Amino acid sequence: MIKKTIEIFLRVYERVKFKILQKQFSNIEDCIYYCEKKNLGSYNNEELSKFSYDKFIENKDDFKFNYNNSHKFLLELILIYLYRYKKLPKILDIGGVFGENKIFLDFLFQNNEIVYDVVELQNKVKLAKDLKHSKFYDNIEEGLKNDYDLIFSSGTLQYFKYPYEILDKILESKKKYIAFTRGNYHLTDELYIAQVSKIIHNGPGEGWIKKNYSNKIIYYPNTAISYKKFKKLILKKNYEIVRETQGVEGNIGTNTFTKNILISNFNKNWVT
Repeated sequence: MIKKTIEIFLRVYERVKFKILQKQFSNIEDCIYYCEKKNLGSYNNEELSKFSYDKFIENKDDFKFNYNNSHKFLLELILIYLYRYKKLPKILDIGGVFGENKIFLDFLFQNNEIVYDVVELQNKVKLAKDLKHSKFYDNIEEGLKNDYDLIFSSGTLQYFKYPYEILDKILESKKKYIAFTRGNYHLTDELYIAQVSKIIHNGPGEGWIKKNYSNKIIYYPNTAISYKKFKKLILKKNYEIVRETQGVEGNIGTNTFTKNILISNFNKNWVT
């Protein structure tokens, strides 16, 4: 009982500590500069990428059985596509780490192997060179120009330097369906936040690794996206929101929120 009480206290203490260390800026450039001073590469930090890869390799077999909030939304999307087109979609995951969702879906669908490729940071793509279950792109334009039915992105858009430019590129690809989950939104404004966490709290899945990694704290920029601008850009590009539900996790900052969002291009010239 005492041990459990101590564990709870330490978890609460750590959350409070990270909230205190978290810092907000008036622009993204100052936020990035601050994070870079703390740790080179921010979210593209080599040590963080290596930890994520080691964690993926060590827990690879467990991804077949993992089920999280992103998986729930992803399966909803696949069912929507399956109902309309009577086949599995070809999926591009922007920010899909080392393709653990592909492993989960392959096990779920058994003999119906699904196309599930990934756009990731350069450091992660270099580490993924020997992985064969997915194709990996370190350039978002390269991935988007290929033939995918569904763009899926979980907890990623807010970590780009210019998220609206990335959103514009995604919308310009004119894919049938585009989905975002675990985003960070503010109703009207942008917030630029130096997010704080331990390296060991990052990486794919819920598992831990046996290798000895330090409790080093890492900083990386996070933009709370204006939901008003987000929706305006979607409508401007002839997309509409076809499914929108309250999210569970992903937002940080004052008066921010997260959502599960599916948008569709309502061009009636689709070939079905």
